Amino acid sequence: MTIPSLASAPPDGLIWSQARLEALYRYGILDTDPEPQFDRIVRLAARHFGMPMALTSLIDADRQWFKARVGLQDTQTPLGNSICAVTIQQPGTLVIPDAQLDPRIRLYDAVTGEPHVRFYAGSPLITPDGHKLGTLCVLDRQPRTFTAEDEADLEDFAALVMDEFSLRRAVNELSHLALNDPLTGLPNRMHQRQHLSQAMRRAERAGERVVLALLDLNGFKGVNDTLGHAAGDALLVQVGQRLRDTLATSDLVARLGGDEFTVVLTDLRSPRGAEVAMKRVQQAFTVPFVVAGQSVDVNWSIGMAVFPDDTVEQEQLLRLADQAMYTAKRARDGRPHWNRRPTPV
Repeated sequence: MTIPSLASAPPDGLIWSQARLEALYRYGILDTDPEPQFDRIVRLAARHFGMPMALTSLIDADRQWFKARVGLQDTQTPLGNSICAVTIQQPGTLVIPDAQLDPRIRLYDAVTGEPHVRFYAGSPLITPDGHKLGTLCVLDRQPRTFTAEDEADLEDFAALVMDEFSLRRAVNELSHLALNDPLTGLPNRMHQRQHLSQAMRRAERAGERVVLALLDLNGFKGVNDTLGHAAGDALLVQVGQRLRDTLATSDLVARLGGDEFTVVLTDLRSPRGAEVAMKRVQQAFTVPFVVAGQSVDVNWSIGMAVFPDDTVEQEQLLRLADQAMYTAKRARDGRPHWNRRPTPV
């Protein structure tokens, strides 16, 4: 996501602070679907304070976006109409007993028009390193008072929201680690199997084909033996990046382990598309890599199998592609080998 230049920030640059926005984006919450744990907190907050409206609001570079809300239909509003943006620019919890009497916000659309906010109390959502992402706030259409005990309770509700944000982020990070190769950043074997299963189901519904290609680097052991394992790791990273750069974004590139990679080619009416894609891969790898100051040539043994032509079973498709790859290794002819030559359509 592009962060606006600080040169065009408002006089108080906190909202547009590069560090604050990067902290917000790291949580990966913006524009996500409603989630019950956040809906539950705003419902409880509204009930606890006897308010008709409650929000979990995140302050983006040019808007405020609501992760959860009670009593409002809008999912976001412009930044210039955000009372929560005022909240994060001042210390602590902001309480406005009567918005029509507050010079900072009395002309805001939310005050002069729907939902006709008169009372507002918002507590900032603060990350462990001190960045304010937004607020947990409660609102009313009538002027209200708010005690020091109420402020403390609202801050506790805001802390619950941040706990859920942190938990959600940790789960997402663990999921990423479980499904991706730590060296290359590519999807790993488990991720590839999940993707292949989904791709086969989609292809069956659409009357299309899925081609599974298994790729094994030839001579990779020699790189480790002569240049060292660090150089071998660097080569694998570069190989993964070149594969991603060569193939379509709809095609999955994964590392199975060691020097073995796999490609899942989708949206195919004919295996001819897969042949063209593999020729692009071969052409791209005619350019040597440079690792540890040395030029390294890379070539592949490639085995390919087609769903549903060869089989409709995922495990069998993997076995057939693997057998074709070992046929390619034995042949040493530098070309991809199919489990069986598909009939063009």
